[in-house]
Amino acid sequence: MKATSRAYWTLLLLTLVYAVSLVDRSVIGILLDAIKRDMEVTDTVMGLVTGFGFSVIYSLAGIPVGLWADYGNRRNIVAAGLAVFSVATSLTAFAANIYHVLVGRLLLAAGESTQLAPSVSMLADVFPKQSRARAMAFFGAGPSIGIILGLSAAGLLNAHYGWRVTLMLLGIPGLLLAILIRFTMAEPDRTQQGGGASDRKIGPATSLGFLFRQPTFVCMLLATALNAWPLFATTIWGPAFMGRIHGLGSAQTGMLFGLVYGVLGVIGALGGGFLSDLLGGKREQRKLILPAIAAAIVFPAHLVFLLAGSLPVAIVALGVVAFMANAQMGPVWAVMQSVSPIRMRATAAACFQLLLNLLGMGLGPFLVGFLSDKLAAQYGAEALRYAMLLLPVAALGSSALLLLAARHMLVDTERAHQFDSA
Repeated sequence: MKATSRAYWTLLLLTLVYAVSLVDRSVIGILLDAIKRDMEVTDTVMGLVTGFGFSVIYSLAGIPVGLWADYGNRRNIVAAGLAVFSVATSLTAFAANIYHVLVGRLLLAAGESTQLAPSVSMLADVFPKQSRARAMAFFGAGPSIGIILGLSAAGLLNAHYGWRVTLMLLGIPGLLLAILIRFTMAEPDRTQQGGGASDRKIGPATSLGFLFRQPTFVCMLLATALNAWPLFATTIWGPAFMGRIHGLGSAQTGMLFGLVYGVLGVIGALGGGFLSDLLGGKREQRKLILPAIAAAIVFPAHLVFLLAGSLPVAIVALGVVAFMANAQMGPVWAVMQSVSPIRMRATAAACFQLLLNLLGMGLGPFLVGFLSDKLAAQYGAEALRYAMLLLPVAALGSSALLLLAARHMLVDTERAHQFDSA
């Protein structure tokens, strides 16, 4: 089976949604110090608002959304959620205090919770297994595309017009994209890519029970959550780090993250998907070897980024982190769909969304902010540097878990196929 033009149009639109969601979610990193000054709050409070304030709602809402998407119209779910979080981004510009910012982040989280699980499920239906890692890798490049375009623009807008105008304008592209999706993208047929479609109604307990008895699924779930620390927490605190440690302004930081973290993130995501499909051509479990190696390389690269006294050295190390952290996304998501029965794919993606955001994007940024405040009395601006040392350590755990997942992959894939065929 070959992918159709409709499949590629679906991939393009869903990747743009992912890019827009990453911009709306992560632009707070570019604006963090400006909002902190206006609201007169601490790093700990900003860590709660940007981390847990977003991730708790985003993560918990993802499970019911995933169960809904396994039977509902996924295109409409994505389009409606996109409209909600785009409006939330613009409305946050009118916040009068930190509580209003938190409410905006909660609305943003509720809207974005409708995006990942339905998108991954639809892509698994329109792309065959042989090219699925490449498709997932292109989709996984969405955040980096968002960083290239959105964070660069946000840095310039913030430098010239302030954080309020920046947020107000960033909500507009998502509204236009929501209309385009609703009227030009079709809801894909649910297929098994080689087997008969399953129309059985499967309860939440059955779905979750099956998935969490799959060792490959559990190991990848934890590995993805750990990888989110260096991958996404760096987009939250990295701009503040570059400002406090290396003295860069918001325009310079936005451009830096756009060109370095964004561009190399796209190349890493696409390269990881293509190499993974190539390595897994005859032995699919090899698809997880590449992301395991990439996760291991993130550790020393992130240490260099944080500890380098030279700005050029730090920038090169940041590029390596972006490349290697993003190279893991496509292969892992492709394997996740392979070890999940057809009517559990959105639920599986929602479980990834839960841990990825609750532990990865929630706990990670919060702990960095908390430690930064605790160390500030002793180290001053350098406190953020030492607080962020938590992030590369997580990459080592991610690498070990991915290697363990590869050992169980073939058995778990066959078990999923047997469930669908029963």
